[in-house]
Amino acid sequence: MEYGMLKIRPSPSYKDLAENNLLRKADDPNFKIRVREQNLNELELFNRSNKFFVHQLKAFNSVNSEQETLIPTGVTTSNGEFFTLYDIYVSIVKVYNSKIMDSDGRYVSTLPDKTNKRVLKETLDLTNNTNQSNKRRKSLRSQHRKNYNTEEHDNIIINNNINSSSVNYEKENEGIDWKIPDPKHVKFLKNPNNKKKLTFSSHSFKFWRSLSEDYETLYNFYIDYLRDYISAIYNYDGAKPWSINKKFKTNGISIIHHMSTLSDSEINNEETDDHINDDDNDVCKKCQKTKRLYQCNYCQELYHKTCIPALTGKYGKACDNCLLGNFEYGFQELEKTLTINEFKQKYAGKDSYSIKDKNDIMSLEKEFWNIVYGDKLLKSFYGADIHNDVENYISGFENQKNREINQSFLNLMNLPSDKNTLLPLLNDITGISLPWCYFGSKFSVFGIHLEDHFTYSINYQFEGECKIWYCIKIKDSDKFHEYISSRYPDFMRRQKDILHQLTATISPYDKHLHNTMGITFYKAVQKPGEYIITFPKCWHFGFNLGFNHNEAVNFILPNWIPFGMEADRVYRRDGRKNVFDIYKLIEKNIIVNNDRSYSSDLFTRVESLIEELNTVEEVLIRETMFNDYKSFELDLTNFTNSFMVNEIGCDHCKKICSFSMVLVFNDTSLFDCRFVLDLKQILINSKKINNSDDQKDYENLNNFIINEDVNKKKINLYCTACYIKYNKTVVNYLLTQSYYLKDSLNTNKMFKKDEKFNFPIDFE
Repeated sequence: MEYGMLKIRPSPSYKDLAENNLLRKADDPNFKIRVREQNLNELELFNRSNKFFVHQLKAFNSVNSEQETLIPTGVTTSNGEFFTLYDIYVSIVKVYNSKIMDSDGRYVSTLPDKTNKRVLKETLDLTNNTNQSNKRRKSLRSQHRKNYNTEEHDNIIINNNINSSSVNYEKENEGIDWKIPDPKHVKFLKNPNNKKKLTFSSHSFKFWRSLSEDYETLYNFYIDYLRDYISAIYNYDGAKPWSINKKFKTNGISIIHHMSTLSDSEINNEETDDHINDDDNDVCKKCQKTKRLYQCNYCQELYHKTCIPALTGKYGKACDNCLLGNFEYGFQELEKTLTINEFKQKYAGKDSYSIKDKNDIMSLEKEFWNIVYGDKLLKSFYGADIHNDVENYISGFENQKNREINQSFLNLMNLPSDKNTLLPLLNDITGISLPWCYFGSKFSVFGIHLEDHFTYSINYQFEGECKIWYCIKIKDSDKFHEYISSRYPDFMRRQKDILHQLTATISPYDKHLHNTMGITFYKAVQKPGEYIITFPKCWHFGFNLGFNHNEAVNFILPNWIPFGMEADRVYRRDGRKNVFDIYKLIEKNIIVNNDRSYSSDLFTRVESLIEELNTVEEVLIRETMFNDYKSFELDLTNFTNSFMVNEIGCDHCKKICSFSMVLVFNDTSLFDCRFVLDLKQILINSKKINNSDDQKDYENLNNFIINEDVNKKKINLYCTACYIKYNKTVVNYLLTQSYYLKDSLNTNKMFKKDEKFNFPIDFE
């Protein structure tokens, strides 16, 4: 626990006796490796952020200039400090949105105790405008609605220590949209009084001096390359680049990689009309439909403005994705799948070096980090997350001839189902309770991440060159997340689960992380025949020194449960979908193993859900014309052995709805049958809604209800906490129904039940 990971080095005889079952399938086309292509100098977030931002500036210049403008990498001040345009941009936006500055861009020592006349006048004007607007929007339906104070309810919950698993983490993620300042008017960015000799105002001087002693160099760099862009963004939509409330319309393609193959002569910069001629081959990249399209000057793709908005410049249009950056990034997967030997010959045959001792390892490690932080484009190839649930094709540990190894808990086919672990209480989950295989080549990377739900992981290396591991111990885990959030605010606001995606890395030798942040990294070198175990909530990452074959699986010990509950809250904060339901796991552990250690946590969660359900009923009574309202029971007992019970997830926070949910029907024909609606009917209706003709048994309810096109969605599913919090944004109050979920677990005879919803609240 001190180091965050553990290396197990079995005896040499163990390595000799443990046969690799997959070696016999090295040329078997039924065992397929899908290869990921990794660009090494795009894996570090600082490099990636700069590349994104340079592309954004180029997109802006493409619609405002006839000639391509060269965007410099950065500027070096007289005292040797290096600043990129991205550094300056982030500093401007962060300071402007901080508490030390008012809306006019003036530094304030403290927030004023008394409201001055100007602020008071603005507040009154805003209130009057809002009242006038509200009067105009009044309708017959709104007259029946009463005002419900959800914030007051949240405070009651917090004061009573109820629902800490949802509300407290939700509070952490609240905040106003980060606004873009207007360079022409905010005080700390306004032009100096004397343009021949820079004479800054006190606010402007304070800001630029805080960045560097050589503030004049930075200011001139900002004027030349950044001011016009920020001004255009402000006029276009000042809140959009940093918004946490607006859903950004993305095309899902990273602007780092997606560039037009057209030559400059083929680009019509003089096209100024909102729409270009339609023909049979011209379709919107987003919705695949024709008619009334525009073309982005930078990426050359066609869109509808309703699908992807665009900024109009003097020489054309730039789409949102190019102008603001969509922060989409992922490894490109090659189309052709390979056998093990094909992968080894194609991507590992050129590794002609020989690793003899730790000096060779350190030399390669230094070379790797120089590439990651450099400008040289170098690709690596990784066969990652290879999984198969067909017998004899799952793991190298299958069919071990040695009886001791065949039955050992260190056999990765056995460990997840060991009697001392908790995973046997769940159904098989590929990658969690079934091993995944990994085939590395020189410098292939596994990005920084925490395991799913902060579980333990174990990794075994069968053959090949070393794998380098880095780890941050548990006590520095939150500190590291805070550092990334502060250092890369655009990524963390627009792509909150970036650190869950395994697409980023960071140097463990960064002096700032050690000296300023106090974060300690540890390193391990894994060789064939060795295991690496990572502990809960420990960030880890690394890379391979050449071809190797590793396998990994997760396991859960009873002492993991507090980490699992924290992961549940973190996933809600980051809008990440749960892999399994921690509260159902606790409930089942109590029933099957008679382990009551965490029963109080379960009951506290249930109490909060009962309170939420009662509040939902109160909301529906107050907001609609109901005089009486009751939640309806949704019987899941027939689906106990299915993922369907465990994977009903909220549309908003992605959290699994363990005991209750709220459905908002956007289709009146569905709502008409709400009183007789059971699970099968919901599935049938949802199947019709989503135009699904597939007759197979789906894994979960979300597969039926989910629809990526929000405008066409006929059913919205929310957890009770999100419905209460965001009920004012849900228009169809009269078409809303809440359900409490009955299954064989929460009706078990071991528990005392609450009278209203029959949920477990204590022991009999």
